[in-house]
Amino acid sequence: MDMSKYMTFDATYEEYDSMDDDTHMSSFKEARSIKVFIYGKDMFIRNENDGTVVTAQTYLTLEAVKPKDKINGQVIKSVNKYPESWNSDNILYEAYTWDT
Repeated sequence: MDMSKYMTFDATYEEYDSMDDDTHMSSFKEARSIKVFIYGKDMFIRNENDGTVVTAQTYLTLEAVKPKDKINGQVIKSVNKYPESWNSDNILYEAYTWDT
């Protein structure tokens, strides 16, 4: 199955490069545009004292994204990989981001 036809959005992708030992700030390679399909939701999470809204986004792409990389300014927290089809070498990447 050709999943590329479903990648209808453009996203800014920055690959993680390294972390500075002194400042603990991450550095990233030059940003580039990749094709993705985006979906997500806002969740209200309440604990015993207060609550917060978490914005969770999922990005489907055929690009080899990894945790710690950035997509649309958000750090990728988790990535699932799926074969695009049973007889293909292409991989579909499902990248998760969330902000509080």
